[in-house]
Amino acid sequence: MNEFGIVACCKVGKLAPYIVEKLKSIFKKIYLLYIESNEEFYLKNINYENYILLKRRNKKGDNPEMLEKFIEEYNLQERNEKKTGGDNYKVGIDVGSTTTKIVVSENDKFIYHKYIRHFAKQKESILTLLKEIRTVVGEHAVKLCMTGSGARNLAKKVEVPFTQEVVANSLALKKEYHKIGTAIELGGQDAKIIFFRDDDKGESQVFDMRMNGSCAGGTGAFIDEVATVLGVEAADMNALAEDGDSVYDISGRCGVFAKTDIQALLNQGVKKADIALSSYHAIAKQTIGGLSQGLDINTPVAFEGGPLTFHPRLKDVFAERLSLTPEDIIVPEHPEIMVAYGAALSIDEIHKGAAFYTVDELVRKFERVTAEDEESEEMGMLYFENAAELQDFKEKNPRLTPPVYAPRAG
Repeated sequence: MNEFGIVACCKVGKLAPYIVEKLKSIFKKIYLLYIESNEEFYLKNINYENYILLKRRNKKGDNPEMLEKFIEEYNLQERNEKKTGGDNYKVGIDVGSTTTKIVVSENDKFIYHKYIRHFAKQKESILTLLKEIRTVVGEHAVKLCMTGSGARNLAKKVEVPFTQEVVANSLALKKEYHKIGTAIELGGQDAKIIFFRDDDKGESQVFDMRMNGSCAGGTGAFIDEVATVLGVEAADMNALAEDGDSVYDISGRCGVFAKTDIQALLNQGVKKADIALSSYHAIAKQTIGGLSQGLDINTPVAFEGGPLTFHPRLKDVFAERLSLTPEDIIVPEHPEIMVAYGAALSIDEIHKGAAFYTVDELVRKFERVTAEDEESEEMGMLYFENAAELQDFKEKNPRLTPPVYAPRAG
């Protein structure tokens, strides 16, 4: 090797560490650009090195939404890996047709609950309830499970467990009571009867369930409609029914038919109190006759749901029609939130691998849900994929003009 080669090697040797560091920096930038453009990749590669890199980059304001999501997922993963069972908070949220309920349990005993109407704003009602439980759980992490007719799609979007409401209900009942014969639950727009049967160990297990899936007759919405016709608030219906002493025949199958019957009774001078009581009998008759077909309503009978909670006279009407004694009746301490409580219980029973979140993390998850995300995905197939297909159909199938018949003499 000549003198020039020796000098060159010495210079390259001195520069080698600098070149290596420069190359590392370049590769890191390339890597960051790649994972920022590939959400699926970076969410599958959540580790400390990526966390530090993205956290530094986040301070510069580059792609903040994606980086915030990565950091949130990293914090969640780290928390669950280090979890030792210190936090025992479980949260159940039941989103029904008209109301949203929340239960916070600690060691399977509920320590907080609330029941509100959502007025078709399910996401907003959930956010309201989540923000309120901050005072209960503080900065502790919680596990959340959702249930109810309005919760399935939301639970999927925010990636939390979902439990079918009948399963949730049965878990709550079996937790509180050793033996259950039947459970009658009335909601805002549905009614359910759950039938239990003892297994070989003598424990009550669900073996059948009936639900009015196509009409709101005999539900909380029915009570609202009757109250409107009578010109009173729905909350005053129970007190009104308590003063009733005569029962008239009112259709419980359909609110439209019921309004016709009620208007006729009002025209005849029948007392509003008697009509309120008669409407309760119509609900009980519709629920018992329409849902129990072919199955016995065995005792003890549990009464649940908002209408049966806030209208105790309605519960008494059911008991009268079923000839129940006080010993045959189960009324939970908080019957309106039993399904939400069951959702919280299902976390350990069904969803043991559910992740821990702080309340603030859950709030952020729900805030990211858009109006389109809230809509049900269970839509039928479209008749036409686009406007061109519709126009083509119209051209091939022109609307026929019916013949005009003119009257003839004689």
